[in-house]
Amino acid sequence: MKRTTSAIELLIRLDRGNGVPLRHQLERELRDAIQSGRLSAGALLPSTRGLAAALELSRGVVVEAYEQLLAEGYLSANHGSATRVAVRQTTESTAAAKNVAGFVPRYDFRPGLPDLSLFPRRMWVTSMRRAIASASDEAFDYPDPHGPEAARIALATYLNRARATIARPDRIVFTSGSAQGIGLLCRVLRERGVRRIAVEDPGHADQSPISRRRVWKHHAFP
Repeated sequence: MKRTTSAIELLIRLDRGNGVPLRHQLERELRDAIQSGRLSAGALLPSTRGLAAALELSRGVVVEAYEQLLAEGYLSANHGSATRVAVRQTTESTAAAKNVAGFVPRYDFRPGLPDLSLFPRRMWVTSMRRAIASASDEAFDYPDPHGPEAARIALATYLNRARATIARPDRIVFTSGSAQGIGLLCRVLRERGVRRIAVEDPGHADQSPISRRRVWKHHAFP
């Protein structure tokens, strides 16, 4: 009896000759299918045994791929139940939820956002007053474009002591934030001939757009 090819099998393309581990290829193919909407939220995925047989993979490869996508939030599964594409909250739905009167999330798991209630306000104010009181008049002028020298010396000293680096104050640059830092770094790379960069996935939501928009917007990759 001829076996019927499932829809998910048609979405997955594995190349056994390109040197990329099959597990990583399977993760990428499933992730891309979910992100592009080819696998919609709630869609039922084959069992690990069934997909492994269909793609001629070991079951362990499929299990590891499913577990990784479960950890990233792309898939959902309860003990003893089938694996499905997770319902992921979009930016629009998140914003709408925040606009609901009285809505206060119990936990906020957005990456890069610490517990803001832990900011050391009293220590910060005490340190700021002490620094301002002891600062020279020249300290209130425009600083070196790299950042105040005293701050760069203090940071280099700390890094060398705590991180076993060989940082030099004259090689340290202060930026206004991560966006400017990423933009400056990408600009330097581009000027040195770099035309391709890799970023974490998943990573910071603004990291990739900043790299493309500020540096390579009008530059095509070879």
